[in-house]
Amino acid sequence: MDVSEERALDVSELESIVRDAEPTAWLAPPRILRRVIKRDKGLEFLGLQVPHRQVYTIAEAELRAVIEGEELGLRPDQEWPPVVILLARPELEELAISPRELVLIDYWRMLFHARAHVAVEGRFADGSLTDPVLHDRIGRIGRVEFDEVRSVLRQEHMLLPPGDDRSAYVEFAATYLELRYFTPTLLPHVFPGIEDHEAVGAVLAGDVDGPALFAATRLAGTPDPEATAAWAESSGPEPEEETAGGGQEEEPAGSVRPVGWMSRWLIRRAEAAAERGNAVRAAVLRTRALRHATGLRAEPLRRDARAELDRLVGRLQRALGFENAEAERWRRSLPVLLDRSARGFWTPEARLLYDLQKVCLDHEREVFAIDLLGWLASGGRTPLQRPRPHLREVMISIHLRGAARRLPAVRLAPGDRVRLDGLLRPAVARAEAILRDRLRGPIEATLQATDIRPSNLPERVAAQKLVEELLDRIVRGGFLSLGDLRDACSRNNLNLPDLSGPVEFFRGDRLLQADRALSRTLDGVYRRGEVYLRWMQRLSSLAFATPSGRFLTAYVALPYGGAFIALEGLQHLFDLIVYALTRVEVHVHFVSAATVALHGTVALGLINFPGFRRRFLDSLGSMGRALRAALIDLPTRMLNLPLVRLILEGRLARAVWDFVLKPLVVSTPFWLLGKPAGLDPRETTVLGLSAFLLASILLNSRLGRDVEEIVADEAVRAWHQFYRDVIPGLFRAIMALFNRFLEIVERLLYAVDEWLRFRRGQGAVSLAAKVVLGGLWFVLAYVIRIYVNLLIEPQINPIKHFPVVTVSHKIILPFFIKFKVYSLLYTPLAPLVGRDIARLFAVTTIFLIPGVFGFLVWELKENWRLYRANRPESLGPVVVGDHGETLVRLLRPGFHSGTLPKLFAKLRKSERRALRDGREKAELKHREALHHVEDAIRRFVERELRALLRESRSLGPLGIGLGKIGLSTNRIKVELRAADDGGEGLWIAFEEHSGCLTAHLAAPGWQARLSDARNRALTTALAGLYKMSGVDLVRIPLRSSPSAPTDGRHDGSRLIAFDRVVVPWRRWVEAWERDQAEGGHPTRVVEGVKLLPPPGRKSNWRKTSRR
Repeated sequence: MDVSEERALDVSELESIVRDAEPTAWLAPPRILRRVIKRDKGLEFLGLQVPHRQVYTIAEAELRAVIEGEELGLRPDQEWPPVVILLARPELEELAISPRELVLIDYWRMLFHARAHVAVEGRFADGSLTDPVLHDRIGRIGRVEFDEVRSVLRQEHMLLPPGDDRSAYVEFAATYLELRYFTPTLLPHVFPGIEDHEAVGAVLAGDVDGPALFAATRLAGTPDPEATAAWAESSGPEPEEETAGGGQEEEPAGSVRPVGWMSRWLIRRAEAAAERGNAVRAAVLRTRALRHATGLRAEPLRRDARAELDRLVGRLQRALGFENAEAERWRRSLPVLLDRSARGFWTPEARLLYDLQKVCLDHEREVFAIDLLGWLASGGRTPLQRPRPHLREVMISIHLRGAARRLPAVRLAPGDRVRLDGLLRPAVARAEAILRDRLRGPIEATLQATDIRPSNLPERVAAQKLVEELLDRIVRGGFLSLGDLRDACSRNNLNLPDLSGPVEFFRGDRLLQADRALSRTLDGVYRRGEVYLRWMQRLSSLAFATPSGRFLTAYVALPYGGAFIALEGLQHLFDLIVYALTRVEVHVHFVSAATVALHGTVALGLINFPGFRRRFLDSLGSMGRALRAALIDLPTRMLNLPLVRLILEGRLARAVWDFVLKPLVVSTPFWLLGKPAGLDPRETTVLGLSAFLLASILLNSRLGRDVEEIVADEAVRAWHQFYRDVIPGLFRAIMALFNRFLEIVERLLYAVDEWLRFRRGQGAVSLAAKVVLGGLWFVLAYVIRIYVNLLIEPQINPIKHFPVVTVSHKIILPFFIKFKVYSLLYTPLAPLVGRDIARLFAVTTIFLIPGVFGFLVWELKENWRLYRANRPESLGPVVVGDHGETLVRLLRPGFHSGTLPKLFAKLRKSERRALRDGREKAELKHREALHHVEDAIRRFVERELRALLRESRSLGPLGIGLGKIGLSTNRIKVELRAADDGGEGLWIAFEEHSGCLTAHLAAPGWQARLSDARNRALTTALAGLYKMSGVDLVRIPLRSSPSAPTDGRHDGSRLIAFDRVVVPWRRWVEAWERDQAEGGHPTRVVEGVKLLPPPGRKSNWRKTSRR
């Protein structure tokens, strides 16, 4: 019988079924269960969100002290078991809409989880599981893996106090076994750091008999868990030849309809579309006609629709150059999109098919630019049509990536989705490789021609990285701009020289020369910077690329100008807050010569003097630690003293809290509001005492306690959601919103540019229209970009607006009024466009002009690093992720960091939702985001480490390549393969511990066979990689040193404080220049620091890495 047709469970029946399976299990209202957990774990005074809210085990005596039997619906004479299992009672509405089998499986899981808790806690209680045994269990699981376990459990609100190894192990055993027996497909993303699940299962088997517990806790009438059905389907074999329907729905019996005018009309439109070469449109229209055709007529329509897709696949094969076998897989996979494509307007399925058809059109039609203004300016000497040969590969790649991005939104069976993904992903990679091969040479040649060229090995590696990052931007967006070129250069170690003199200033520095050259070399792909951007770059070169400009910038403008803007902004913010709270206008003056001089001098020291900056930050850190010790650590330590806890948990403290403090909190507002309400002191006292007595009575009644629990739970939940989700997400949401706004504007402008391109085969009328419209659009697009980028977006973006735009408003608007700038704009425009439009334009422009300063500050922050003289003196962290993250920020949880733990948390949540209701879109989205992070790490290691090793004379002959990338919530593992490594790769691990990034070799692989000279070269390369990754600590295994300091995580190893090690850029260059000399690589870049293990430890490495 269908699940939806079965009778729904009610609470009494569910409780009876649970009690039959486990007599010690009771269903408790969630509110009461939270109260039990809070009272038993001492959380009630802390206002914390209650962990482990669905199931809890507690001894009878402790439970009786918290609740009364009637709150659980028990009879007064009913016996209580020694250990009670409390399960959260479902709401009636939830039971009414939930399938019976699903509810039973949920409570089977909860009962299994609780019994696993009882089993492990019983092992601790009887002395079988001692601390040394527990330490050994954790060592076999892996200390790093167990750290991730603790973090995941805490993130999922499953870890009960005190959160030590013992409580974490108990919860891990219950959670891991629950997942393994009920939803094993979730394990790889719930605990991604665990690689050997058989080993973990063997460890837990010593404490919990999983199979017996699984059978013993099964509820009557519960089916076997079938959570893996969707995955089993998705991983199924390649289907045999599809039926003629090609995935179309069969006509149900009795649904034959006579041929009508709609079917004939759709067929005629399909034939017309096919004649124009629009195979997708023809296939979709024929599929729509199926719904209006008879059974006899339906079969030819299906064949015709499939034939159109076959023609599309043929064109796609010519465009992408894949083999016949792959073409056959395309023919089998695409028809499943047709039925959904025909149901609705512009569905994701139809858009995916149209993207594939655009790939074919990009290949078949050459693109030309229509340059009317250039043709007129040259007097007809330059051609009106100009071919753009590089656009073909770019557009093919863009449209293939667009098709792949639509796949998560497409409504397909999991198996069909996996097969289509298996076709799209290799096609995207192939098109991207062709694009990179086609454009890499012209970009390299252009940079060389504009004298942006390397002079040593690290700069050669940086030049290769610069080219690849420019290609990344083309692959993602379809074009390059001056901003992209500037950002890539400023993040790179291939920096520009200073200005040579006035001639170069007016001609443009090397960046502007490259901007001009690339617009010719990559015509249609590179968009030259607008006039205002080019002049902004010229002026910034005076400040950043000349000795005097750098002095004024670093010692005057930044410290003292920044102090003025910050103080002025704080003053404005303070006035707004005071007015919002009191409705009284106050004007507090933070800005004065003395305050600007004081704060500017402090900023001067922070910016320009590393010693002062270090001591200042150390002082702030010491102050913060002192405040934490005084306000948090000391009170917490005092509260945890046995005597204090005995007092606080005693009856007297409970009575004071219940009958004095809580009523006092409720009645205090009545005392405070008496005088403002016009009451005399006596009346205020009577009102306050009455409120106190009434609150004391109500709060200690059954009803009052229930209301208090409900209000407190909701308040805590709302607060946690606010400060954990709202506040951290607010900054990201604002930046994402406005970045998306600029991207949409840019894409719209780009789409119009693309439409105005002339393609071979279009007629003379189309050419004439695009000539006229192209000239008008050039001017209009220029104005739109100026207004959106310079004036509008900095005004409405609060991150850019405050404090720079805020302060510039206060300074500039009075200046405009004084010098009558309004008249300068209004007077010439009024005769042309009318008074009203001219007035609107003038007022709007004047109001928006201060946004220019927000744009300048935001843009110029990248320009300082452009020039060689401003390069940091030593190696430091570099950007790894697509959103500006460094490697440590990918792992370290924080306000604007922790990309990997946050992604895995979102993936866990979406996978659970997909298992429950079948909605896979969010899950696929987060899987793709995780894949992007892996690609970003691969690119980072490829461009910063492998490129260096490939160019090295010492290590180049080894043929070192990049292998697998392993990701988890607190660890990134990278494999390096050598040409003849015997299957043993070198694994580098980056692990996050308590905010510190630790690196070590997880497996030495081929490194153990290297000579001393090559080991020195590898040490130097790893030192640079660790510095560019932001590594704080490096773990080095020891040959034999019992007294070596360890942190208890890896036996036989020691930690090096690598954040204190400095790798100067000059020494980094010298080391690799020696490598390029005939003598090889004679010295390490950091003397006295050994980053590789001593010889003779090959057999112990795997064991050491797991501990």
